[in-house]
Amino acid sequence: MKKGKIFGCAAMAALATIALASCGSKGADYEVGILQYATHTALDKATDGFKKALEDKLPEGKTINFTYKNPEGDAATMLTMANSLVRKSDLVMGNATPAAVQLKSSAATEGKNKLPILFTSTTDPIDAGLVTAWSGASHTENVTGTSDINPIEAQVNLIFDFDATVDKVGVLYTVSEPNSKVQCDQFKEYLTTHYNSCDVLEKTVSQQSEISSSVSKLISDGCDAIYLPTDNLMASNITTITNVTNPAKVPVYCGESGMVESGGTMTLSISYYELGYTTGLQAAEILYDGKSAKDIDVVAQTEAEKMEFAYNNSAMNTMGLTFTNEFKTKYNIA
Repeated sequence: MKKGKIFGCAAMAALATIALASCGSKGADYEVGILQYATHTALDKATDGFKKALEDKLPEGKTINFTYKNPEGDAATMLTMANSLVRKSDLVMGNATPAAVQLKSSAATEGKNKLPILFTSTTDPIDAGLVTAWSGASHTENVTGTSDINPIEAQVNLIFDFDATVDKVGVLYTVSEPNSKVQCDQFKEYLTTHYNSCDVLEKTVSQQSEISSSVSKLISDGCDAIYLPTDNLMASNITTITNVTNPAKVPVYCGESGMVESGGTMTLSISYYELGYTTGLQAAEILYDGKSAKDIDVVAQTEAEKMEFAYNNSAMNTMGLTFTNEFKTKYNIA
């Protein structure tokens, strides 16, 4: 397990900006298209990792050009961008489920059925229709990638390791994001099985304007902790959530560390940079080694040493929260 990360106001103000293209120009040996669904820290890190792996593995004397597009969640813009990318790329990568699904659809529409399509930051690629299996003979011909399925059990345990007295947890996610529903169901199943004295309240929103009132309702209904899965709308609106939770002294446990960096309280999560890097290694096998996507298994990040414990020092201070020595030892907090 990696050493705990501390995020405060200065870190939140210093988020890195991803370059739109790198390593090459028109006429590069390899043209790679990246469609990132929206801007937030987790997806940004996955894109960085993807590009770095392809650059690290680039054969000597060869060049690569990245075309990066980001519709900021707008469906019509995403369609246009995806169509453009599949027309001119040797390989495309969709960062987050909606982007990957759109690339697959656009490839079919544009007659690019053999175009290699990689995905990352996707929780359930089978449910999303990206592949028919994670591996084996029924694996989709030209699509593979990496899943960002969370260490849900570890995240539930984190809540009770920090505060064993929690008796009601609220879960908030976007109704239109099926991956969030998958995580919510797994969260509820594990929590109710292993911490059966605790209740779970599930609440969904369909748009940004509903978030603040939904968080307030969870708190007024008695939730003393809130869990957020790796949900794109939630990740983009952490401040809206913590503007309600911090004054109420209700900690927010997040699905990934970028959400904590943006203001959430704490998490134990996968590393999105490492996830993107793994996706880039898959892409390198296809582009540089001539391997078929159907022969590359979909993978998730399961290595304990790549997990990230992160907490937001500013949020902790605002709520007057501290770690016990036992908790510090377990989560390797200095």
